[in-house]
Amino acid sequence: MKAETKKQEPGTIRRRSSYNRSLRKDNRQLFSMCVPGIILLALFAYLPMFGLVLAFKNYKFNLGIFGSEWVGFKNFEFFFTSGTFGRLIRNTLGLNLLFLLCNTVITVLLALLLYEINSRHAIKAFQTVIFLPFIVSWVAASYALYANLADVNGIVNGILTFFGKETVSWYTTPKWWPYILLVCYLWKNMGYGIIIYYGNLLSIDKSYFEAAQLDGATRWQVMWKISRRLLLIMTPT
Repeated sequence: MKAETKKQEPGTIRRRSSYNRSLRKDNRQLFSMCVPGIILLALFAYLPMFGLVLAFKNYKFNLGIFGSEWVGFKNFEFFFTSGTFGRLIRNTLGLNLLFLLCNTVITVLLALLLYEINSRHAIKAFQTVIFLPFIVSWVAASYALYANLADVNGIVNGILTFFGKETVSWYTTPKWWPYILLVCYLWKNMGYGIIIYYGNLLSIDKSYFEAAQLDGATRWQVMWKISRRLLLIMTPT
């Protein structure tokens, strides 16, 4: 029995090695498809982490990152002892909560309205329009913002002038910036959320809607009492 076992071992090893080679060969195409994503992840997610060294340096543009003076935790001491520390934290938390709340409410409502559209062409056109800002870089978005809010040739001030109103210096008036940031954030990010919520709505069993219509529910009641509630249940996931 021992001799038979010893004779079988080389064959077993060869079968396993050939199986592993075939497995690697079969998955080679799948692994190659992951390469672009891995490269992008490394370039834009992990490589920028080396920029954290700037927090410990007195950065000078002409000296560069490595030529600037190392100051240790002095930048952190300056930040925590400055009088604006509390205001910065409050503004950061407040704006992010505002972004989260408004983005969730608006994306859910627009997804519900999109779900009620029956025309496929209209749905595709609307999806393209709302998703396009999500793939636009923030640099391009900032140029679009400047074109709208510029003091001299801005579109918004041009409209105000046309109706006989006084122009507003949007960039130098602090009270407008929470609203400007909110509009920019929604314009840039809500398209992705709408597509996700719309996909969740498409996965809802149609029997719920059919049963509600048989019971005499209106289209508004179906949307508000069934679609909205089922969508909110799926929102945490």
